[in-house]
Parts: sequence; structure tokens; C-alpha cells
Amino acid sequence: MNLNNGEKYNYEKYGVLTSLSNSTYFYSSHKKMNSLKSLYGQKEIIAFSITEEFNKIDLYIQLPPNFECCHYFKSKITQKTISNSNTHLTYHGSAKGKKQSGEIHLKINDINTHLGKSNFLEAPLAYSDDLEKYPLPICRFELSDFIEEIIPRKPIKNYFQIYDTDMYRNTLDIYLSKNGFIEKLLNGTLGVPEISYSMFTHTNLEVFKTGEIIRRRDSQPQVYVIQTKKYELIIFNMQEAQNARYLCNKLIYFHSRDYLKTLFDRNAQKVGNGYFIDLKKGLPNKGGGFFNILDTI
Repeated sequence: MNLNNGEKYNYEKYGVLTSLSNSTYFYSSHKKMNSLKSLYGQKEIIAFSITEEFNKIDLYIQLPPNFECCHYFKSKITQKTISNSNTHLTYHGSAKGKKQSGEIHLKINDINTHLGKSNFLEAPLAYSDDLEKYPLPICRFELSDFIEEIIPRKPIKNYFQIYDTDMYRNTLDIYLSKNGFIEKLLNGTLGVPEISYSMFTHTNLEVFKTGEIIRRRDSQPQVYVIQTKKYELIIFNMQEAQNARYLCNKLIYFHSRDYLKTLFDRNAQKVGNGYFIDLKKGLPNKGGGFFNILDTI
């Protein structure tokens, strides 16, 4: 069974092997629009569409009915909504130099659920002052054993399977970046410290629930990269050891201002082949967590 129809990353081209080199797939396009769908067997369950125009970017994510849609700000839920058969998560943003700013909204029956609630939600902001190095987190999906299907508004040829005979990859962490981010990260030309690479590739988006870094311990993670001329959407699809099963389907999204830059800005102390880092920013260095970087080089 073909699990996806993306182009597998060719690490031999650069002679650099990382933990994600054998599990990263690209859906490339030189056009200003591209799309991708997630399959659960024969069912279409999530659809992604990305469109750029000049310095603006529009992202649409279509999800099935009966998902808990939770908006977080400072580790607290500020809004919870149940999806129906006409629900989309949208990101509308614009670029100014390296900076990327915009807002994430949930639309049900084409009505913005955040309308009139900007003060309560503290605004669903998504901002990065250097998108070439610090991608924007868009959302996280947690999938139960039962998911209803969707009918995409337009046919989508690109696909990936979340389920095969060996693994149900029930978790998706989704980021927006400039085109080329993942390839530079994998071939070592991105220009970020090795600890930053490790933190991006081995931590999950549950930090918005807990306020602390959570190391993602997973089996056979897959990375799918859907590209347009200037942008790429990055999808980490995995089954985390600490989240092998979910009781309900959830979409989690959040107020996000320089998320990765803030994540990287922590006390770190190299110890052997790994690092001790503080789980929270601004704490005295007490070795709050351990990140092994052996599998990133």
C-alpha cells in the first residue's frame, strides 16, 4: 500500500543523515497554490489548501464533524466549539521582509466563530519576526479511533495515509514556513544551532496546554511538506508514546507570537551527547529536561 504520493527527501544529495531524512516527503509546486489530503483507509478526513498572492498567504484546513475545536492562550482554553460538516480553520497572513503576521480563525458554516470576541480571545494572533528560521505553529490534531469523512470542495490529488498495518499515526503538528525551511534544516544549511534543530524536531505542540516543553517520543514519524512558490506547510504525523490513543477527536490552535524563537531562548547546558535545558523560559539553569541529540546528526 502506498502511504503517500510525495517525493521522498534525497539525503544522499547532501551526504547529511538526520533522524527525519528517511521519513520526509515533499509535494512541490512552483505555482501559487497547492493542496493535500489526509486519508484514513479510503476516507478523506482532513484537507489542506495553501494559496499565495504577492506577499499574502491564505491557508484553509477542512476538518470532519464532531471535533472538539479548542483555542488556547497562555495554556488556558479561551474557546471550545464542536465542528460540523462545514468547518474550516483558516490562516490569513501577510509578509513584510522576513516578518510574517496574521490571524487564525475557525469558521463554521462560513461564519467566523471569533467574531466580536477579540478582547476575550486576546486575538488569535500568529506572528514570526523571521519566518525563514522560525516557522509559525498553525494547529495540532489529535485523532480518536473513529473519524467521520469530509467531501473536499475540489478534488485533491496529493495524499498521505495516517493509518497502515503497523501504525496509526494519530497526531498531527502543523507549521507554516518559508519555502526551503525543511530542506535546509535537514542538510544543515539553515544556520541554527544544533540544539535548536533538536528542539524543533523532538518537541510537540502540547506546550500550549502545559506551558512547558514536552519531548515528543514517537515511533516512525512522518513529515509531509506541501509547497508553493514562496511558502511551505509542514505536517508532523506521528503516534507519540505518551499519546498512543485519544478518546475524542480534537483540533487545538493558539495565540502564537514568535513561538519558536521563544522556545529556543532557554538556558541550555551541553552534557555528553545531549543537552540539559530549562523547561520554562527565564529560569535559572537547573537542568529541567534532557534532550538527546544523537539521533539528529
